[in-house]
Amino acid sequence: MTSHVIDANARPRIALATLTRTISSLLLLAVTSAALQSCGNERATLRGHSLALASVAYSPDGKYLATGSYDRTAKVWDTSTNRELVTLVGHQAAVEAVKFSPDGTRLATGSYDGTVKLWDWTAGKEVATFKGHTNMIRSLAYSPDGRTIASGSHDNTIKLWDVATGQGRATLRHNGAVRSLAFSHDGKMLASGSNDYTVKFWDVATGAEQATLRGHEHGVRGLAFSPDDKTLVTGSMDTTVRLWDVASRTEKMTLEGTASEVLCVAISPDGKLVAAGSVDNSLKLWDADSGEERASLENVGDRVRGVAFSPDGKTLATAATAADLLKLGIQESPQASNGEERVSFKGHKAYVTSVAFTPDDKILASGSRDRTAKLWNVAAGKELATLEGHGGAIVTVGLSPDGKVLATGSYDRTVKLWEIPSGRELFTLKGHSNIVRAVAYAPDGHTVASGGYDQTVKIWDPATGEELTTLAGHTRRCQSAGLFA
Repeated sequence: MTSHVIDANARPRIALATLTRTISSLLLLAVTSAALQSCGNERATLRGHSLALASVAYSPDGKYLATGSYDRTAKVWDTSTNRELVTLVGHQAAVEAVKFSPDGTRLATGSYDGTVKLWDWTAGKEVATFKGHTNMIRSLAYSPDGRTIASGSHDNTIKLWDVATGQGRATLRHNGAVRSLAFSHDGKMLASGSNDYTVKFWDVATGAEQATLRGHEHGVRGLAFSPDDKTLVTGSMDTTVRLWDVASRTEKMTLEGTASEVLCVAISPDGKLVAAGSVDNSLKLWDADSGEERASLENVGDRVRGVAFSPDGKTLATAATAADLLKLGIQESPQASNGEERVSFKGHKAYVTSVAFTPDDKILASGSRDRTAKLWNVAAGKELATLEGHGGAIVTVGLSPDGKVLATGSYDRTVKLWEIPSGRELFTLKGHSNIVRAVAYAPDGHTVASGGYDQTVKIWDPATGEELTTLAGHTRRCQSAGLFA
């Protein structure tokens, strides 16, 4: 495990800590800043998608997060409990874009299947499907009044859809794929970024093009309006992040520090911070007024494809190619950071596939391709125990609610339960006919669920090691599992 603290020099400091595994990185991140209001040491990683994430969005009230994935689904999460609330299934290809309606009751999703879907996400029901694009959907935006959805496509067009009727009311054109969209906060203007290297402003009421901004030397992948609509931030595959004056249609500044193609950008609700995620797995934050870099986090995940501030500005969510959602808490830090690595947990002989903390954060469990699990003392950075016994790679770990038992799932088709902190094996749970890819404890600790490549979920009694039931119905490999109270 590595933990990095970044010194922002003379500026108020933002420190970012990371917990990573080498492949399909699972990260736990905390962001601290003396310049930002404290919200406590909030840290979380939300897991559930079986393939890479493509997009992330907060609901207007900040209570929910939506994610879109290459696994063809969208998910909605409770931000207070970090629990998955619903999985929306219906698209026939990757879900590239997600946006909540202004009242938070609907979720729009755009997909590589060329359609936009509108969901009553609380009921898990599809409300409408908007068809008209001739290629994949790459971007979405919801108008502030909730009446219009804009979709950008690889067919070089933007379509404006009437939410009430589901009918398209305008088609706007670029000379390249439309990769990013944003409505101004007053709803009168739509900004679009394209692979034709330009940004365009459109009149929402008439569909007329108002201006074309030129300056980027490659496709524009992300854009966002400042809260007062006076500034537009754009991120490009030319490795730059640029700030534009909306009124004069001129470039205000270029933010320095990105060494790779920029895939997404966001502005904090107070307009003071700009965030950008890049192909080189990095996330950077700048002061929106001065353009000074405030923080840089490396190895966030293989390609940071989405970034979003919560409405209260206290959290920042990122989506990376790894099938994880990274949630960053922002808090005050009483101590200056020194930019040095604090601790690195080393001991596995092959790459680490999964990690989990005990509820008190004192012990970290890790599973590896070397067929072992390890228990680590977080404060001391020392190994407590090596758990040996599986006949194949360990690809998933899960902890009991009281932190006293670790469950591990393996390529050897078994689940093992281990005592913490001694590392003594308690039970071997046999029954799956293929790789066990997911394990999860029920909140009361009375049952354990395991999901496998045999397309089944099994429920076990951890007190006796007995199988209680088998849930069959998946038509493809089961790669995630969770139990609710």
